[in-house]
Amino acid sequence: MGNKLEVPTVDLSGKVAIVTGGNTGIGYELVKGLAEMGAHTIMASRSEERATAAVARIKESSEKDLKVEFMRLDLCSLQSTKDFVRAFKEKNLPLHILINNAGILAVPFARTDDGHEMQYQVNHLCPFLITLELLPIVLETASTSGDGRILFVSSSGHYKLYAGEVDFNSIDSEEMYTRAKAYGRTKLYNVMTTFSLQRRLKDVSITVSAQHPGVVRTEISRGVSDSKALLLFFKFILATSGREPKEGAATTLNCAVNPALNSQEAFYYDSCKVTAPNPDARNETYQEELWRRSIEALRDHLSPEILEKYGPSMAVESVQPEPPSPPLPTEGETEEGEEIPTTAAATVTARDTVTTEMTGDGQPEAGAPPSSPEIENESAANATD
Repeated sequence: MGNKLEVPTVDLSGKVAIVTGGNTGIGYELVKGLAEMGAHTIMASRSEERATAAVARIKESSEKDLKVEFMRLDLCSLQSTKDFVRAFKEKNLPLHILINNAGILAVPFARTDDGHEMQYQVNHLCPFLITLELLPIVLETASTSGDGRILFVSSSGHYKLYAGEVDFNSIDSEEMYTRAKAYGRTKLYNVMTTFSLQRRLKDVSITVSAQHPGVVRTEISRGVSDSKALLLFFKFILATSGREPKEGAATTLNCAVNPALNSQEAFYYDSCKVTAPNPDARNETYQEELWRRSIEALRDHLSPEILEKYGPSMAVESVQPEPPSPPLPTEGETEEGEEIPTTAAATVTARDTVTTEMTGDGQPEAGAPPSSPEIENESAANATD
């Protein structure tokens, strides 16, 4: 028994994609998959050495002339994130697909040089900054292509690790910090942002989505290497129910390229199926409060035109969670969600159930200070390098 994650082979010639944290794990498979379909794919990572080697492996693995390039991005730094945005804009390229894949998992409490709790900045603030600053390019591209995609790789940890009342006042609090809960909270923010961004993109050809990759066998345990208990737990989970990186990338890759998903509606996906997220993720009051706080945290780093257009929060009528959106047209239902129509070209076998997850995807640069955690990405540990 087993469900199959089917990703259609789509001609992406002439399209441009960005994948953050792409030098290993899920991100690597996303870059490879997009490039194989013909997209000019940018691997946005911190370590030039590791990324350059990854780009070479991708090109060597194919008989095609793949267009893959490295651009430096360190999500531990708002300045590095702004530098990445500026460097991309200077290329004068369109942008059809933006995948916010990078993240870190359950690291000990630390603050970035910008003063924010590490997981909050790496997993939420910097992806939020990249997305808003590159949004005008995605909008312009979608106006002619008719299909823009913005994706946030989240995790089922957004409800399994973060339960109870949403408390925005503890975001940067060291006293209230619990590393696994903080990870789950940032993954909840990814899903909230998916819905609040889509709400701001009415009547434009851009689809925003969030994904749970599953428990994926990558370098995810590095983030918890200081904790013997957590390390043993994650190693056990990965050994017993972990997916290979290609399997873990399938849901996100499908959301990025599947023509059937050009819906201009936000959804949360697990195993290529629309799945109900944590109800808090659908609460518009929570979404708008997160949006307001994110804008305030980034006010000195966002361009004036972005602040003017996207700075204000949107009025909401109720503090009650919105009911889940109806699923897309289906080819059959399962208890976990609805099957999304695909043209099955690349088929990956997936497990029927996913019990736990996070994300993982890179190592610190040589000589990086101990306080700078590895950033990877997957759903059994999430991070980017």
